[in-house]
Amino acid sequence: MAAVVEINDAVFCQTHLLEVCGDCDTDTREENDSFYGFDAVDRAAITTPHVSQKDGVYKCSKHAIANCSQCFAWKKQISRLRAAAMRH
Repeated sequence: MAAVVEINDAVFCQTHLLEVCGDCDTDTREENDSFYGFDAVDRAAITTPHVSQKDGVYKCSKHAIANCSQCFAWKKQISRLRAAAMRH
């Protein structure tokens, strides 16, 4: 697995900031689901908003906040994607 980076408690490939990245052979869905107390489900990947990084700290570009609850609402994104996966 390629190098990963943590952005507000969720893990993504470091190069492309993707939860599932074919180029980096990375899939961090199970790790992210587990962090938020979910069992692993074959769901679509969460997506990162535009971010900036300085000294290893990632901030959303929209608000320039490292722990932005609007842009980095991973649990909400995961919940929606899990529900969609279970409907299909």
